[in-house]
This record gives sequence, structure tokens and C-alpha cells, in this order.
Amino acid sequence: MKYIKYVITVTALVLTSNVNAALISVDWLSVGDNSITRDNTSGLDWLDLTATTSISYDTVLAEQVAGGQFDGWRYATTDEVSTMFLSNFGIDLYNGNTSFGPPPAGLAQATGFFGDTIIGIGPQFTGIAGRTSDVNVFNNAHLVVGADYNSSTSTFFRRIDPNLNTHYSSDISINEFTGSWLVSDGAWEPSAVPVPAAVWLFGSGLLGLIGVAHRKGRA
Repeated sequence: MKYIKYVITVTALVLTSNVNAALISVDWLSVGDNSITRDNTSGLDWLDLTATTSISYDTVLAEQVAGGQFDGWRYATTDEVSTMFLSNFGIDLYNGNTSFGPPPAGLAQATGFFGDTIIGIGPQFTGIAGRTSDVNVFNNAHLVVGADYNSSTSTFFRRIDPNLNTHYSSDISINEFTGSWLVSDGAWEPSAVPVPAAVWLFGSGLLGLIGVAHRKGRA
């Protein structure tokens, strides 16, 4: 019986650690694409910005209908994105525009989850930019978080920016540097969610140990 208790304990620890992680990567269209960031604190799923670059604001909006490419997703509000950044990456989007010196570790973490969209502007840039549901309210604004290393002193910037440069000039434009902040409460998921392989593995092991213990008990 002690072996069975051991397996149960290990299984619980593994599953608990996955649940307690603030942010985890989840597959969207194919196994291993890790295109979704699940925020276990807010209960919201975030689609990678790189999944919507080169797609206009209007097109993304039109594809949010049933059967569309982004069925089950909606545009996040500026406040939702800002809250997510502050709670998970320690970056306050409303607190100033630029600061000199190395960017915070939160920037690298954010681009790791959502993809680096503005690196294509030049090798000195790194960061992410995306539209929100408030885009028209803020005069075609975009949430931009990134860093510029093309100087003697690095510059970290974060802002709600109406006109950063020509790459972010219109809410209906198509460009490779701006994505769309799409969020979901899980509506994007199919009705039948497969059980993770780790659960099957631990379950099989548990059943095997139970069988061994049962045979020993009858011997």
C-alpha cells in the first residue's frame, strides 16, 4: 500500500504544480504550438500576438464570429492588458513612457509568452505591440512594450501609443509588427478536452500498482 500512496502523492504534486503556475503555455491549433498563455490568476487565456500579425484589426474582428478563424476570442481592453502586465511581469504600462538602462526581466518573460513582434523593425529592437478593443477610443492606439539597444544606453519603453511610427499608423492596416490582444474565458476550446498525457501515465501506473498489491494480497 505504501507504493500506492507514493504514486498518489507524486501525482497530486505534479497536477498541483501545473494548476498553481501563474502563467502556463497551452496548445491552440496543433500539438506543441504553445500559442496560448493561460493566466490561472484571472482565469483568462491570451492568444500569442504573433498569431495575429499581418492581419488587420477589422479582419480579426470579423473572424471572431462562430466558425471564424478566431471563434471564441474577443479583443481585450487596454485595462485588461495593463492589469495582466502589472500582475505577471511587474510592468506598469501607465507609468511613464521610457526609462534608460537595461529593460526589466519582465520584458523577456513577456516576449517569451506572447512572441517578439517588433524585432523585425531592426536588430536593435525587441518587444511586442498589439491592438486592443479601445483602439478607436485611443485614436488608433497600440500597447507597445519593448527596448531599444541602438545607443550607448539602452532604452526601455512602454506606452499606449497613438503614433509610434509608420508601422503603427492605422487600425485597419496590415503589418508584421503589430498583433491583436485577443483574450478568452475558454470559449475557444472544443467541447471535448483530451486528458493530458501525464494524467494517463500516472493513472496507468497507479492501476498497475493496485493490481500488483491485489495479487500479493491473494497470495
